[in-house]
Amino acid sequence: MSSAVLERITRLAPLGLEFRDQASGRRIGDGLVVRVMPPGQPQRSVLAQPNPSGIHVAHDLPGLGAWSHGGAEPLPLPEFEIQVEDRLGRFLPCNLRLTLPEQGLAKPACLAANSHPGIPLFSAPTRIAPGLAVIRAELFNPVAGKPAAWAVLAAEYQEQQVALGMADGQGRILLAFAYPEPALSDQPLAATTWPLILKVHHQPELNPLAAPELCLALTQPAAGFVTLADPLTLQPSLAVRLKPGQELRPVYAGSSQLHIAP
Repeated sequence: MSSAVLERITRLAPLGLEFRDQASGRRIGDGLVVRVMPPGQPQRSVLAQPNPSGIHVAHDLPGLGAWSHGGAEPLPLPEFEIQVEDRLGRFLPCNLRLTLPEQGLAKPACLAANSHPGIPLFSAPTRIAPGLAVIRAELFNPVAGKPAAWAVLAAEYQEQQVALGMADGQGRILLAFAYPEPALSDQPLAATTWPLILKVHHQPELNPLAAPELCLALTQPAAGFVTLADPLTLQPSLAVRLKPGQELRPVYAGSSQLHIAP
């Protein structure tokens, strides 16, 4: 007895997203709530679900007409807002703007031009990161008189960026990253230190109550570190030393915060 194929149904996914832990580089497929919607229309949101490979996929998005079922691609391509939250509390919320449908894995414009593996998720300041080097800080903008919400902090070692992190809406930030290779030396590992250079980017007008769009956050203008010495000075970078097994909390004497300003 033979069977006949009566109909073939074509169903295309207009959106595939790969999220990566900025600290470890690991693909994150668990614990995320990924909502896809036309801008400003949360009532029309669709949940993107992780497939067995950990890629978040969304089907049947509003405004794409029959494209998902093999129809013509809509022109112009409609824009969508993607809101990402972590139910497990490991990462800061993430917001994206994309035009869809997208062939292959989608990336915002600021990441599409490079080889960045996936969309970065930045560590929440309360995250525990065993086995990784950790830098924690509270960033404050004394010019604006408020915490440096969503500021971006980078750490460099031997002129190479080794870590990138983002503050939350209260200016609290955690950078977690793999320890650099220690230099060849006769001294024990416990005595090893790594000289790091910290650089910061900050846009004071960002709303502390809502995570900014990812590309807007990553392209904030360069800022500097305000020394508390008299007279106050603005430094473009800050030199610190990292020790194995110890969290680094860079502060100026007499303060629990790092003061930064554009």
